[in-house]
Amino acid sequence: MATAIRSVMIPSKRSISALVSSWVLMIPLLVFASQWGFSFEHGAMNTQVGGRTGGASAIGEQDSITMKVQSTVVYLCCAFLMVGFIRAIAADFYRDPLIVSFPLLAFLSIMWSQFPLMTLVHAVMLIVNIAFAFYLLERFSTNDLLKLLLMVGTMAVIGSLFVIAFLPQYGLQNRDTVAAGAWEGIFAQKNTCGIVLTYLLLPAFFVQIKSRSARFCRNSYIAVVLTIIAMSRSANAWIDCAVCIMFVLTMRCLVRMPRKQIVAIVFVLVGIAAVAGVSVYWYFDQLMYALGKDPTLSGRTIIWSSLISSAIKRPLLGYGYNAFWGSLQGESANTVLLMHWPGMAYAENGVVELWLELGAVGVVLYLLAFFRAVKDAAYCFMRKPSPAVMWYVSFLVFTAVSNIGGGRVMWTSDLQTIVSVIAFAGLRREAQCARLRVKHEEQNESLALDVALRFSRA
Repeated sequence: MATAIRSVMIPSKRSISALVSSWVLMIPLLVFASQWGFSFEHGAMNTQVGGRTGGASAIGEQDSITMKVQSTVVYLCCAFLMVGFIRAIAADFYRDPLIVSFPLLAFLSIMWSQFPLMTLVHAVMLIVNIAFAFYLLERFSTNDLLKLLLMVGTMAVIGSLFVIAFLPQYGLQNRDTVAAGAWEGIFAQKNTCGIVLTYLLLPAFFVQIKSRSARFCRNSYIAVVLTIIAMSRSANAWIDCAVCIMFVLTMRCLVRMPRKQIVAIVFVLVGIAAVAGVSVYWYFDQLMYALGKDPTLSGRTIIWSSLISSAIKRPLLGYGYNAFWGSLQGESANTVLLMHWPGMAYAENGVVELWLELGAVGVVLYLLAFFRAVKDAAYCFMRKPSPAVMWYVSFLVFTAVSNIGGGRVMWTSDLQTIVSVIAFAGLRREAQCARLRVKHEEQNESLALDVALRFSRA
């Protein structure tokens, strides 16, 4: 069994350095996956009082110091791992100015930020996170990277089951009477648990493995992850997971079909999606009640209305990267007072959050990167896509769906942001390679035709 697990989880390069780096990477990757820190690091948040006052208010001074030390150790670990790949990472930055524009805009926003020091710190963290994504692309093949993410998911699952069984004060949500008993595992909140495990589930559908025992481990991993997502009782995670699985199954079917049939089926699917969207719009209230939600999406629509009013005050450049939320300081006070939520620090929508921080300029840059990735995905998909391409595409779908009721766009210390950069850059590489292959094939065909014409004339 141990051999089977290693064959799935450890990169195919069997050198000692690869083995050591893979396990060392578990430290930053697990911390980045936790987003707000692990549930057992600040248990005060898992209470009704702590859940309402929020992260900064619920975390004590000692816990705050612990989190800062943890963050420092994680970023030093990342820096140590990236040292040998500085030139390759720098070349990746040079080749992709669109992605580089995000940290550049973040640094520039110091000039108009509500909290300049906070913006400076997080701008530095953002550029390190993007560099770390490039490092992972350079250090590992895509299949090894999928195995690495399965390692992260496995560690998260094992840790979550442990705290749920033996430390339920951390592993089960207690802050809300409605969701009391929902599984949150090692994560600070049930929604975070469900969402993170959803995108850590996707690599299992595309990783290339050979032995039967390895397939058994992969299938067991899928079953356990789906169980935890179900027990998280997160409606957002249920929807995101269901959409992603349906998309993966549909994509696998489309890959086996001729190109003309794919185009026709895609048009049909787009039409079905449009009809479904209209139906959801007309029967939104009934659908929300069926999912155990109210039509305001647990107050999200009220939050968005208030935050859009704030965004309109600084529509182009926002309030500075990671500098909108200051509780009762600055513009965020309007929404905090409206919601009676002292610790509120998130817009409950990735695009709205980005608009508040970097304005319409930041949103446009992100949409350009996203739709460039969609264009690259479409080009690759029409030419017998590899498992890597299909994983990248599935993550794009996850990103789009998860942003409806939450989602995160270009956050620091967030594994979702790191994987999104990997998907954007990975699809760019795959599309460029595909175009080179097509060009090479056309040149060969032209050369062969020219040779044939010469022989016919002779």
